[in-house]
Order: sequence, then C-alpha cells, then structure tokens
Amino acid sequence: MKRGTVRTKARTAAKKKERELIARVKRLRDGPDPVIPECEGECRKCPFEKWRARLLKQLKYKDNKKKLSGLANLGPDFSKAYAAALLLATQDKAPYLAVARVGNKDLAYAQRGKAKKEMLIGFQHYHDPDARLLAVADIARKNGLYIFSMKDKMVCTGTSGKPPEEYVTETVGRMRYPFHKTANGYAALDPADDTVLEVRWIAAKISLKVSRHRSSTRRNIASVILNRMLHPQSAKILGVRVQPGFQHSSGGEDCPLNKLTKVSAHWKTEYTAGRVSDRELIDKHVEDVREKAEAVERRIFAVGMNCFDDDSEAFIESLRPNKVEREALKALLDNLEVDVILDEATPAKVLDMYWKEAGLEALKAVLDDEDAAEKFYERSLESKEMPSRFVREAFRSAQRERILADLPEYERLSPVAKFCDRVARIHRTKGSEAAAMEIRRNQSRKKEFKALEYAFLLALGAGRGEEWRYTEDERGFGVHLKSLAETLLNAKPEGYDASLRTLITASGHSF
Repeated sequence: MKRGTVRTKARTAAKKKERELIARVKRLRDGPDPVIPECEGECRKCPFEKWRARLLKQLKYKDNKKKLSGLANLGPDFSKAYAAALLLATQDKAPYLAVARVGNKDLAYAQRGKAKKEMLIGFQHYHDPDARLLAVADIARKNGLYIFSMKDKMVCTGTSGKPPEEYVTETVGRMRYPFHKTANGYAALDPADDTVLEVRWIAAKISLKVSRHRSSTRRNIASVILNRMLHPQSAKILGVRVQPGFQHSSGGEDCPLNKLTKVSAHWKTEYTAGRVSDRELIDKHVEDVREKAEAVERRIFAVGMNCFDDDSEAFIESLRPNKVEREALKALLDNLEVDVILDEATPAKVLDMYWKEAGLEALKAVLDDEDAAEKFYERSLESKEMPSRFVREAFRSAQRERILADLPEYERLSPVAKFCDRVARIHRTKGSEAAAMEIRRNQSRKKEFKALEYAFLLALGAGRGEEWRYTEDERGFGVHLKSLAETLLNAKPEGYDASLRTLITASGHSF
C-alpha cells in the first residue's frame, strides 16, 4: 500500500456516519481479532501474538471510561488506538469527526487519545481493506513482514512474499481487464497490437500482460497489486517491461527496437508509485525507445510504429514524397549518421528537423549547381520559412534554368519582339496563368501591341471577359494571329526562333 501523508479535516458528523462508526467499534469489544492478521507464515515467533495478548489485557477495561481514557494516552500507538476505539464504543455520540483521504475514499474517524491518526483510522475502519492496513503498518515495517489485505480479512505470511491464492484471485479481479488465464499468468491482448505491457509479480510467479489497445488511461496494474499489501522496503515485488511492438516494413523480421524492453528506473518508480497509468507507461517507454535507439548497433529509421531498420529508401517512400522531395530527402539522409525515429513524419518535417546539418546537400541534389545551392541555403537559414519551401523554389529555379538554357539568346530585339519573347518564356517557366497575368499587368496603350496581346490571351485560354479592352479591329487581328501565338508558346527549342520571327512578321512589325 502506498504510504503517503493522510490528509485530514474536522467536520460535524452526519448522523448516519456517526451511528455506523459507533456500531463498528462496539464490535471490537468482543476482541481485537478484526485488526490482527491471520497467520500463514512460518515465523519462529509471531510479533502479532504479543500484541494480541496486550490488547486482550486492555479488553477487561472495556466499560471503564476513566481507565480507557488513560490507556488511550499512554503506551505504544497500537495499544493506544485500540483503547481509543473501546472508549468510543462506550459513547452514544461522536458529534465531531475528522475526515481522512485513504486511497480514493474519504473516511471519517473520531480523534480520541494520543495515538497516531493512521492507527485510529485503521482500528475504526477495520472493515475497509485499504484502511485496516494503516493499523498494522508500523509493526509490519519494524519486523519485515508481508501482510495482504482482502475483502474480509488480513493475512500475514511472515518474511515470505508469496501471496495467498485468494489475494491473487481477488487482486486480478480488481484490475478490471478482460484477462484470460495463460500458462504463466493472465493476459488481455489484442491480436492486431504487438505493443504490450508485462508486469511480473515475482513472488506469485505470475505474469500479467495487457496490450496498448486494451490498456487503460486510468488503471495501473502495479498499484492494484501493491495498494493492499505491506512489504519490506527493500523487497523486489514486481518486474516491469514493455514490448514496444514496432512493425518491420519487410513483414518478415523483427525490428531491432523491439529488443529495448527494459523500462527506465524513473518511469518504473513513477508507475509503481501509481503516478502514471498502464497506457501512459507504455507510451512513455515507446518515447524513450525512440530517443535511445543508439543502443541498437546499426542505424534505424522508423515512423510511428513502423520500422524500416536501416533501409532509408523504404523510410523515404513511406512519407509519400513527390519527385523533388524524394531527391532532397535522399541527399539529406545520405549525409546524416543519426537514427531517424519519429512519432509522425512528413517530407517537410524531416527536412526541417535536419536542415542545418545537411540541408545544403539536399539543395545541391535538386539544383546541380553548388553556387546556387549555397545561395539558397544561406537564404533559408536567415528565413523563418520551412526548408521545404526553399527546396520547391530551388527546383523551380533549376527547372527554369534548364528550360531557358535550351532557348536562343537575343542581344537586341524590337519592343514588340521583346514582349512576345517575354510572354513565351514566362509561359514555359511559370505556366499559362502567370503569362496571362504578365499581359494584364503590362497592358500597353500603344496600338502595335494590342492585337498581339489579345492573340496571346486567346492562345492562353484567357481571352474571355477581356474583349472590352480592345477595338473591333484589334480583336479581329488578334484572332488572325492566335494560331501563330499558340505555335510560339508550344514550340520546341529548335523551332522557337522561327516561330517567334513568323509571329512578329505576321503582325507587321520588325524583329
């Protein structure tokens, strides 16, 4: 049982609680057996026999209030608490009661004499499996005894930690899991879930297993085992391990991370103290495994519960990257020596996590130009934007450079030829919408541009709604030039110059 400070406060007693308390302590006038554990140990001399004899001597004063009042103020706490209970039994009322939190219950008790409040609670609530342990805790601790509290009784097994079968059965039932009996204990497993908490009850020689999907965010197997038993502080009662349950991408072999089943000392302490639930312990251990993968001898990639071992390509494919992201991620990971084990991941998240270490290599793979890659990388470090944005921008830049590199270069062009060339190049590098936007943004008042503007808008499929900007003659000439504008927009590099010259000549302008 977890031994913490018992918090108390005084309050006026409710009549029902008052009557129940007095009726309960009156039964102690028949003898102290309700607070004396049954003996199932093999001790040479039972410590509780000495205490039973002492309490039986007090019993002869059960009707002597003055004597009981004196006994409740003198001597060891165990005997003072019994005298206080007998004194309370002589009274018809207990108008003022203190209230203590024991486990998850508020228990009312009467303050009589000078015994410790834990002892008073234990004697006055001997019917409660949690509270009655408070009465014998000091004796058990001093003598290194194991005591098990069940629904109707307490049992002392002496210095042996092996619990009574009745305690095991009752305790497993209190866990409220859909357990079935196994060869070495009990299990509540989900066939589709390999993430499993195992609590080994060492002295009972049983193992209790529950899969994550069936585990509770409120229950704690260890607490249920421990909170109704007393044991020496140095005793090792439980073994706790968690099978992480990572699924290997190949489907055939086990993930190396699944060898890391030992729960950290910190989380084991938190768990056995009842401060984290079964589900929380499982999740905390899986988090620890992700952070401590260096214990595995080779590099590991994993996302969620999917393990890819040292296969970086399978890891990348699981992220469903586009072509550009795939190239960037491959270069990034090839230039890292760390394990990549994440709860969840996207291409953008992986790039962001390792950008400072290997982002430059990712950009080089996308750009094929070291100088340009370095410029993009320097910009990215100064920016608050996600690195994935710079990867996309770098790819588009490289794509534009490749497209434009295949086109002819002109030293001198007429204003009309320069306009047609600019629109055609924007269409190739940024698309139809950007080309149409360029035309609208730079619409000229000069008549020589009007028909060509309209011809390009028609060729780009963006002419609807633009008619009002042009005269009937300009629209008619634009329709005439539309097919030549389409030819230029879609021309192969080797036919680009001829298409541009043909369009300019047909429009009646010089090249």
